[in-house]
Amino acid sequence: MKQKLQEVRFLFVRSLQLDRRFFDSNVPIRTKEKIHFVLLKYFLTVFQIVTTFKPGISHVKWQNKLVFSDSRVGGIAGLQAVWSEHMAVISKLEPPSKEAIVLDVGANVGYFSKAISDMFDETKIYSFEPSNLSVDIFMKNCPNFTRELDFSSLSLWGNPRVVFELALMEHDGIYQFIEDPQNPALTRVVSMNESLFSDEAISKVSGVSGKSFLDGIKPPFTIHLLKVDVEGNELKVLRGLGDYLRRVKYLYIELNSDVWDFSELVSILFDNGLDFRLINLRSFQLNPSSVFINGDLVLELFIRN
Repeated sequence: MKQKLQEVRFLFVRSLQLDRRFFDSNVPIRTKEKIHFVLLKYFLTVFQIVTTFKPGISHVKWQNKLVFSDSRVGGIAGLQAVWSEHMAVISKLEPPSKEAIVLDVGANVGYFSKAISDMFDETKIYSFEPSNLSVDIFMKNCPNFTRELDFSSLSLWGNPRVVFELALMEHDGIYQFIEDPQNPALTRVVSMNESLFSDEAISKVSGVSGKSFLDGIKPPFTIHLLKVDVEGNELKVLRGLGDYLRRVKYLYIELNSDVWDFSELVSILFDNGLDFRLINLRSFQLNPSSVFINGDLVLELFIRN
């Protein structure tokens, strides 16, 4: 009971924290629209508590577009977090050049891709999400994207918005895939030889390295922004990019210190001849003075002289 109360308190405080950041942020959303979103968020939260949550069904209408929920608990707060925390930082960075692309690795139900496509309407965005369920919801949230199962056709690059139903990993191959239908954000991809709990829902998914994927794009191109949030597999994604990591200008990555630590990330960057500048650090802890364990990092990457 005590743990349940702590969880409720965390969600309540976190929600109010998001509201404050949402209104304080400099993102291009009018105050009236922000108020409308917050009201819809709490309406959907209450609605999903008293009804059966159905992924891909629960939604609200905001800015004349449907926004579909990613979970009973999260509701549409994930989109609010993207605008309040992710886009608030990205909006202050240099804008993408003409030949730049954005990679959204671990796209979940499309909140980040949706916000990025609204902010950079002429930039090519390629998103990766191995969950069939999440991609179903992604397509409802981002109807301007095309859904693909592979990237073998070069004609694909004529489409500036694509979500691939693939896992971006260190190596090409087949991986084990774990998914919670009630919370798609907790999707996890692991190697075939990794032992798992017997009661976990396990299936198989195709994985591809970033190098294999990017070899199909005709140069010149740069990677303006690489966002990586893949439940502990972040460093595998970076290793899989090979030399293409040197084309990344901004790296937005979730640090999971229970799986890997910052020194490992620095080693990968240095091994690829890269230096970096830390632009932003956001802890997942509610108390800003607490020890940094897990959170988001935004780095600007440079080729070392």
